[in-house]
Amino acid sequence: MSTPGCDLIAGLIAALRADPMLSALCDDRIHDALPDRAVFPNVSITRHTLIPVRAEGAGTEHQIAWLVSSRFSGGEEALAIAEAMRVALTTAPSPEGLHMTGLSVTRAEVFPAPDRRFWHGLIQMRVMVETLNDNPLTP
Repeated sequence: MSTPGCDLIAGLIAALRADPMLSALCDDRIHDALPDRAVFPNVSITRHTLIPVRAEGAGTEHQIAWLVSSRFSGGEEALAIAEAMRVALTTAPSPEGLHMTGLSVTRAEVFPAPDRRFWHGLIQMRVMVETLNDNPLTP
């Protein structure tokens, strides 16, 4: 079953995988959920919040947190991926059947894991989404 939220995630992942800078840094290892046997570096969604907007035709606000995971010693690789994601997300096209407005990256940070074996990046974004068709699952 396709929903506007699922279509949004699929479209964003496709746009990120198609970005040349991001592809050079982490190939196509951009996922909606971290695979069991993840290859590093990789990017996955760690949180997706949907907030219905009560104005007619306003759609839904999506707040999405992406997690970068790197085994590179030091935060350099995670920082490079986070920066490439920031640029790629702000220029991502609207997925088919959806209209995105107000897409912004609200926060990006890089930090070591507690055991210092990994470095992580956290990229938080928000976007308003309206459907362009009569999807009954739209609030």
